[in-house]
Amino acid sequence: MGKISGQEYVQYLTEQLVEYMETPANQKNEAKKIAKAHKEPWLVRWFGVGGASLLLWLNKRRTKVNPLPDHKRNLATLKPHKE
Repeated sequence: MGKISGQEYVQYLTEQLVEYMETPANQKNEAKKIAKAHKEPWLVRWFGVGGASLLLWLNKRRTKVNPLPDHKRNLATLKPHKE
């Protein structure tokens, strides 16, 4: 990729700014929502798939080593009484 001159860069920035300013606010908001919905979880962005798999492995190991006591397990599975 070759270098661009200062004048070409200013022209590019000006075009981008004008395009942004002419776009309606609701269209910008929709684009932000779509971009946010497609964003990866923070764990994957920071540590990749290896970090996510490590966290899953630790959680699985933690529940095997230190499971909930019987009285807490029974409370967790109870459903609220509807009248």
